[in-house]
Amino acid sequence: MALSHPLNEDLQRVREQAGVLGQLFDLVEDSYLFVKDREHRFVRCNRALWMKHGLDCEADMLGKLDSDFFPPALARAYVEEDRKVMETELPVLDAVWLVPSRGALRWYRCSKLPVIIGDEVIGVAGILRPYDGEGEVPREFERIKPALALANRRFGEQLRVSEMAKVAGYSVNQFGRVFQHLFRMKPIDYLKRLRLEEAARLLRSTDLSMCDIALRCGFYDQSAFSKRFRERNGVTPRRYREQFGR
Repeated sequence: MALSHPLNEDLQRVREQAGVLGQLFDLVEDSYLFVKDREHRFVRCNRALWMKHGLDCEADMLGKLDSDFFPPALARAYVEEDRKVMETELPVLDAVWLVPSRGALRWYRCSKLPVIIGDEVIGVAGILRPYDGEGEVPREFERIKPALALANRRFGEQLRVSEMAKVAGYSVNQFGRVFQHLFRMKPIDYLKRLRLEEAARLLRSTDLSMCDIALRCGFYDQSAFSKRFRERNGVTPRRYREQFGR
């Protein structure tokens, strides 16, 4: 792939080590591969990951940091774990992390390994897989986990923010403040974006009609669905399917 910007020598070394893996993982749709250099810059990612962030190609992600994609609290946590892997040269296996994707928030299992050439650690490589409900969730996000799980199950319905607040043990106002602090968005905006992310997934991976997708994702008016999708993705649902559908 032709890159949109040149890579310096360190970036290129890490990228070369990840080249074959990147080709392999481009064939996997439900797992996400990334490789970073010692400065925590992305130097390799598979197709599923850059599409998850709403980018047009892998080159758009290269050289960027977690802070370019994620809220500050989460970005710092990801970087701290990367640094630990590189400093200890020990892997982290199946850590459970909350990963935002174009506004939606999902739990994933994340495993990371140091990238080593000779005696030198030159970066970190990782893979994310959908979280199956087992394992320890970082404490900062533990209390809000039931609300996110509820949203992930019922985003296609007329789910109320008050219901999310209740399962998390907060008042509506408290829940709104905590959610805004952690994720830099309001709960209602999260629900809207979650619906649009699922719509994009269905457009890529199924032959369902536009009407069926709109209904499944909580839109009861196909024109409203098309309008919101275009605002979020820059193209109509039909055009998106033509570009990225199977």
